[in-house]
Amino acid sequence: MNINKIDINYELIKHIYQTKGYITIKNYLSKDYAEELYDFLINLDPTWWYHSSIVDDDRVDIRNFSDITTQKKIKSRREDALKSFSEAKNFSYSFYRTINNHYETCNCFLCKFTEKIIKNKVFLSFIEKVTDESNLKLETSFFTEYKSGDFLYPHTDSPNGKVAIVLHMTKNWKPWFGGNLCIIDKTYSKVRETLVPQFNCMTVMKIVEKINPHFVEYIPQNVKEHRFAMVCWFN
Repeated sequence: MNINKIDINYELIKHIYQTKGYITIKNYLSKDYAEELYDFLINLDPTWWYHSSIVDDDRVDIRNFSDITTQKKIKSRREDALKSFSEAKNFSYSFYRTINNHYETCNCFLCKFTEKIIKNKVFLSFIEKVTDESNLKLETSFFTEYKSGDFLYPHTDSPNGKVAIVLHMTKNWKPWFGGNLCIIDKTYSKVRETLVPQFNCMTVMKIVEKINPHFVEYIPQNVKEHRFAMVCWFN
């Protein structure tokens, strides 16, 4: 069994979701399956990751080859994005992500995970019950890894659908490592809640009408732990 049989009071869950605009659910995946996914991610060929960044509305994805030229490009993009982030000018980010460019019959673990879990009717029904939405459809999904120097500028996900899912697959993370998911108020001046990444922990967030602005804290140098997550948007 890939998912846990969670005994949930859906009325309570829906009330929290409607009141706060988001909710966190622990241990959705079975322990063994979560460990299998983590093992795959931590041992994933580095070239399967792309360093993704936005600077001045210009998104660039650089495949993570180990040669000096590529790593210099990644470093430069990260520095430019961080400068924009620090000056609070425009939307910017820096992190590693997977790209949905696998061939149609790809049988890798990530593709199987998407088919067996994210696109599965059981998962969709679960999300619809939690959010009290109906006829949701997956718009996109991808995995992310944040490393030292990475961050995500305050924003809303409103253009991407109705519901966002962040499935954290991070082990041994400490609050002082940065990389925490921070939910802020609509004035962008106060942190409503700080969510520290936890292993096999799923945050379900309402993203319509530009509610729930949020950001991911900058991760300082020399943090060695892996901050993995899967991001999904449903409409």
